[in-house]
Amino acid sequence: MKPIVLINAAAGSAYQVGEAASELIERGFARFGIAAQIEMIQPGDLIPALERARQRERPVIVAGGDGSVSAAIQIFANTDIPMGVIPLGTYNLLGQDLGVAGDLEEAVAQLASARITQIDLGRIGERYFHTLAGVGFFARAAQNRAEIRKRLPGAKVVGALVAAVKSLTSGGCLDVEIHNGSERRMYRTPALLITSNVVEASTWRRPRLDEGVLELHVARGDIPFSLLKGGVAAIRGTWRQSEGVETWVSQQFQLRFRRPKVFVSLDGEVLRRHTPLHFQVVPKALTCLMAPDDAQKQTA
Repeated sequence: MKPIVLINAAAGSAYQVGEAASELIERGFARFGIAAQIEMIQPGDLIPALERARQRERPVIVAGGDGSVSAAIQIFANTDIPMGVIPLGTYNLLGQDLGVAGDLEEAVAQLASARITQIDLGRIGERYFHTLAGVGFFARAAQNRAEIRKRLPGAKVVGALVAAVKSLTSGGCLDVEIHNGSERRMYRTPALLITSNVVEASTWRRPRLDEGVLELHVARGDIPFSLLKGGVAAIRGTWRQSEGVETWVSQQFQLRFRRPKVFVSLDGEVLRRHTPLHFQVVPKALTCLMAPDDAQKQTA
């Protein structure tokens, strides 16, 4: 394996470590006899760099946050090119579910002995998401976090907390009709969350990435009390038993709103989409580098 490693220079950890990140990654692979091609990429150059990497048909490892990974899956979905992740962002959703450690050197060691697997992706229209899509509160929180990060690039955790609080005290409820092909139901909700595959209640991690389903979670009640109650249940791992959260599992969903457009967060990236929204799962759409089984147990 001679991977191409693309480092997003603006990603949280890369921003703090700087050029040393390239050296650490290169030396890490060299210890396993792997000659990796390392490129430090500015955010505006990420898409062209991913396109060039795809043309070389070599394994590609994206060192960055969920936004960088989201950009990559648009390019590598439905190809046979293995894609790996070195988590450098705030949440690192896909990296965690692939069992890759948050420590840079440990992550490189895991990827050097990674196994190749295929995972499902969610899709809305032409756009893929690797982990989750959010409407209402979740979209507002992602917008606010992006604005805070522009002003305070290094404030990952604090920025996320401030964004959540700000989003909790703004906005309102949405009227939505959910249809999964066989059942139809109306809700008034402050937040909807769609995940690619089923998440564990206690960890919000996905035990499997190839179940071929979407899971839709609907917060019931008015803002902000239902969100506060749901947040406490999520922290305690009891939200599946909570009356404030209703869950659907299906291969596809149609969400119909009274509004002609709504904001949708796809793995943290916010887009404004025409309604109704059509979500579907695309089974085994992405070829990935997954940490060895023993490494996954250590990061769980």
